[in-house]
Amino acid sequence: MDKVIESLKEALDDDAVVHISEAATRNGEYTTPYPIGYDVLDDAMRGGVRDGNLIVVTGFSNDGKTTLMSNLCVNLSKNNCSSLFLSYESVIDDLYAKFKGMGFYGEDLKVYTPKQTTTGNLDWVQDKIKEGVEKYNAKFIFIDDFDALSPKEERGSLDFRLRIRRTIIELKDMAVKTKIIIFVAVHVKKVFGRVVEMQDLKEDSSLFQKPDYILCITRETEIRKEMGKNIEVLTGNSNLRFLKNRFFSKRPKLEVVVNNDIILPRFENAEEIEVIDGKGDGFFGIND
Repeated sequence: MDKVIESLKEALDDDAVVHISEAATRNGEYTTPYPIGYDVLDDAMRGGVRDGNLIVVTGFSNDGKTTLMSNLCVNLSKNNCSSLFLSYESVIDDLYAKFKGMGFYGEDLKVYTPKQTTTGNLDWVQDKIKEGVEKYNAKFIFIDDFDALSPKEERGSLDFRLRIRRTIIELKDMAVKTKIIIFVAVHVKKVFGRVVEMQDLKEDSSLFQKPDYILCITRETEIRKEMGKNIEVLTGNSNLRFLKNRFFSKRPKLEVVVNNDIILPRFENAEEIEVIDGKGDGFFGIND
């Protein structure tokens, strides 16, 4: 971890062309995986997320994107990993109350945040990431939500889709160059009669082309009879599903239960849904 943090602090000014073995720092080994706390999902990533990853967390409004990211922060805290949380949707008091209600607070919770989230411009976001890294070794960055972000140099009025494209490209570039791991919440279009797919991410294809993983949370519903009418209501059961896995061919579905904001597998032996792509199981090129 110390080597990773040191690389974040150093300027990226050595760009001489050399043999790939000289540019690599791990002697031909893959970078270290960091488990996110759900075995089925971690197995699909061969151990967890890695340096430079950009992970989109998506789902319908009120299906639990913020709750899922909070659980990931808690799971990382259990492994002594620090996170920086930039919240554009929740008051920090409410966010901390959510963590406290889950049983994690004080020194056990290794989550840090600006006292005030003043802007979504990526220049400011990058400065806060650098501060989080230097002060707290915060390698994992959680951003809730994408709609609040804007590219670094927003000159004049940008076309809406171009603004989205530049923002997601800059986020991915930031993750790769500084070897951090970014999770960002992205809204999804409402669909009817089918499950959510990655093409349903709002407005622009770059939102599903640039991320390494797209993780979707979907709450289950049931029909209840009230006052003589059939009413659709949300239950405490949800599904976690990879819509995209750039590096490996596995896209599992994990059935979970949400209790007091804590997300746990519903069954002891969680079922994994088979690969959809059928393009093999290599590290590079899958879904690219």
